[in-house]
Amino acid sequence: MDPKQEQIAKKAAKALKSRIDLIQKHLDPILAGPLSETYGQLPTNEKAQFEVLLSYTLNTLCHIYLKTYGVDPIDHQVTNELRRIKQYIEKIKAAEGRGPKRTMELDKDAADRFIKSALAGEDEDQNQEASTSTKKRPLRKEKSRTEEDEEAATADQQEDVSNNNDNNVKRKRARVDPFVGPRNGSY
Repeated sequence: MDPKQEQIAKKAAKALKSRIDLIQKHLDPILAGPLSETYGQLPTNEKAQFEVLLSYTLNTLCHIYLKTYGVDPIDHQVTNELRRIKQYIEKIKAAEGRGPKRTMELDKDAADRFIKSALAGEDEDQNQEASTSTKKRPLRKEKSRTEEDEEAATADQQEDVSNNNDNNVKRKRARVDPFVGPRNGSY
C-alpha cells in the first residue's frame, strides 16, 4: 500500500473510532438499565422519537451491512423502509413545531373577490355621492337653548294655571331632550 493511502486510511479509522465513541456516550444512559424501564419513564413525544430512532438505526445498520457485502441496497426493501422512517421523523418534527415552516400562500381566487368587491364598493360610493350632491335637502332649523328654555317656561306656566283650576290633576313634568345637553350647567 502507498504511504499516502495508508495515511488516509488511518485518518478514516480515527474518525470512525471518534464517532463510535460519541455514539457510545449517547447510548450509555439509555442502556444503563433495562430498556423497558427507560422507555416507561419517557414522555409520549420522546417515546415516539425513541421508537423512530431505534427503527432508523436498525435499518441503517442493515443498509450498511448490505453495502459492505457488495449488494446494491437501492433495490432492497431496506431503502423503502428508511424513506418511510424519514417521513415519520418529519411528522414528529412538525408535531413538535420544529419542522419546516409553512410559507405564506396567496389564494388568488379570494384575492380577486376582495378586489372586485372593493372596487364595486367604490363605484357605489361615487354613485351615492353624485346623487346626494345633486339633491340638496333642506336643513331643519334648530332651536337655540334660550328658545327651548322659554318654551319650557311657558309650558310650566300653562300647567300651573291648569293646576290651580283643577287641584286633582297631577302636574306634568316638562320634557327634556337628552341630546341637547344640560340646562343651566346641571343635569
